[in-house]
Amino acid sequence: MVVPRKRSVADLKRTILNSAQTSHFEVQIIPNTNVRSWMLDRTSGTLNKGNARIVSNDFFDNDLKLACHQASLPGSSFATHELNNKSHNATIRNVYRKTFDQTTSFSFYVDKNYDILHFFENWMSFMMTEDDEAVLNPRSSYRARFPRDYKSPGISITKFERDYAGEVMVYTFLDAYPSSINMETNQTSLLLRQIAEQSAQGRATALDNAQNP
Repeated sequence: MVVPRKRSVADLKRTILNSAQTSHFEVQIIPNTNVRSWMLDRTSGTLNKGNARIVSNDFFDNDLKLACHQASLPGSSFATHELNNKSHNATIRNVYRKTFDQTTSFSFYVDKNYDILHFFENWMSFMMTEDDEAVLNPRSSYRARFPRDYKSPGISITKFERDYAGEVMVYTFLDAYPSSINMETNQTSLLLRQIAEQSAQGRATALDNAQNP
């Protein structure tokens, strides 16, 4: 039997007062070259005139990173087989597979020029081959592009501490793309679905001890 013992103030500082802060993270979202090229060509259109910034490196390196105020990581769980009444008043559950959530979500503050909103809307329009004329044509149709054309090569979340010291965690989501956008009064919520190149299940990796941003 373990007997409780006294704890010093130093123990509290080392454990409870040295916890990770959930509000310090950085998001990297960059579409593939096909999406960026299509956005650049479309910025001269009627619906997107003057939005050439949404394909610039400054937009990806600064605007998107600073505007993201909330991000969630996909969880994991075990699928189990259940065996009832093998013995008196007992239920046995055995693990046979590990399952992963297929989506992750991000929330952004929308700038007054709506660049962030236009960026994700254009990305989704590219996925369905939409154009300015088709939007106004009641007989228009659309067709989804091949997955390799619109999936991002990697979207990442970097978790760090406010003093920029210690361990840094980097979560990378492979073959991700936006699947829905929810516009609210003060933010735009983006839901990204991860799908592997040859499977309906997304892939995510976590790297420890990455370089500090």
